[in-house]
Order: sequence, then structure tokens, then C-alpha cells
Amino acid sequence: MKQVYPQYADEVDFYAVGVFPSEDIEVYEKFRAEKDYPWPVAVPKGGLLTDLRVTIQSTKIAFDGAGVITHRASMGDGNPEIWHQVFSKLAAS
Repeated sequence: MKQVYPQYADEVDFYAVGVFPSEDIEVYEKFRAEKDYPWPVAVPKGGLLTDLRVTIQSTKIAFDGAGVITHRASMGDGNPEIWHQVFSKLAAS
């Protein structure tokens, strides 16, 4: 995803959301910088992770402009071709 995202950065909003609500944004920002991820990070609020049924780290969820989930993947799922497809569909909607 790291290789594909920059092509869509101006068309698709993308955030990495931490999985530990007790961690603060500085922890996630430090991890983002260490991994050289180009996207912003966020801290989950309230029951977000439960509401979205996030049960494992590296869950990826794509929403269209209406808030409908259009793609869901788990750790290790996906490759550059799949991410091109997901991002291009989002950019077109």
C-alpha cells in the first residue's frame, strides 16, 4: 500500500487508526515516522473499533463517500494491484 498510496493521496482520504485506544497520538506518530508511512495517523474514539468489528491489527477498511464499506482486508491481505483497484474506485466515487 505504501507504494500505491502516493498516486491517490490527492483524491482519497486515508488514515491509519491505532488499535489501542489507550495510546496517545504521539505513539502512533512516532511509529508512522519510523516506518516512513506517508499517511496521517489517528487515535480511535469511543466504540469505533468495536463498531467496525476490528479484532486484529492491520485491518484495512475502505469507505466510499456515502460511508459505505467497499473493501475490507486483514493483515497480509492485498498487493499493489488490489490497492490500485480499491483506491481508483474510491477516487472515482
